[in-house]
Amino acid sequence: MKSKFNVLVFACIISSFAAAANSPASMKVTAASTASVFNITYRSQEEGKVIISIYNKKNQLVFSEKIQHVVSFIRPYNFSKLGEGEYTIEVVDKYGKQVEIINYSLNKISRSSSVSPIQPN
Repeated sequence: MKSKFNVLVFACIISSFAAAANSPASMKVTAASTASVFNITYRSQEEGKVIISIYNKKNQLVFSEKIQHVVSFIRPYNFSKLGEGEYTIEVVDKYGKQVEIINYSLNKISRSSSVSPIQPN
């Protein structure tokens, strides 16, 4: 019985990925040139409402916003006031939910060295 349940769960997961792949909307998260900023790119075939939510590793909501009457956008999200770690970015629209997990870490200098000019011979 457990085996049948596992197969059913696996089939549901696969079908949800297939549905997201065929969705008329897409979401992509990329690191920006600024160390603590991530850009969310969203594109849809139709205008609608989009809800962006960001959760920490404990699944606690740390940020949420609703954007009305949108077909596409690229928006920066600044993580500099958040701690390092894993975050889940969730975008919900009329087609469903898309999720991407990111790892945010501060750029820390772990080692320093000194540089001196070389004298020509």
